[in-house]
Amino acid sequence: MDELLSNIDCLVEYRESLSARISHLLVSFDSEATIEDVKDLILYHDGTAHPSECFADMSMLFNAGEDDLDSLLPVIQDAWNYFPHRSLGGRCPAEIMVDLTQLGYARRRKTIKF
Repeated sequence: MDELLSNIDCLVEYRESLSARISHLLVSFDSEATIEDVKDLILYHDGTAHPSECFADMSMLFNAGEDDLDSLLPVIQDAWNYFPHRSLGGRCPAEIMVDLTQLGYARRRKTIKF
């Protein structure tokens, strides 16, 4: 259980760092959007459209040119993976992966025979 808590703590810490990184990029691209706009776009994505459509909408929030997309896409992808999604019950994909990893670890542990 301590390992799960430390993983969740790492996710929260990374999410804070990512928020600062996104805020800095929004300012550097002279965007009027805020970090909350990015988070809301992800949170309220209904899951019916392909995630790439949401990525395109997020890139428009930054007012970035085509030349900037190579540096911007990893940040957008991290935002997608670390910010909460309504379709995941307010959790992010990274949290789901932590749970699946823990579940897999627990299953493997139970099958060890002495």
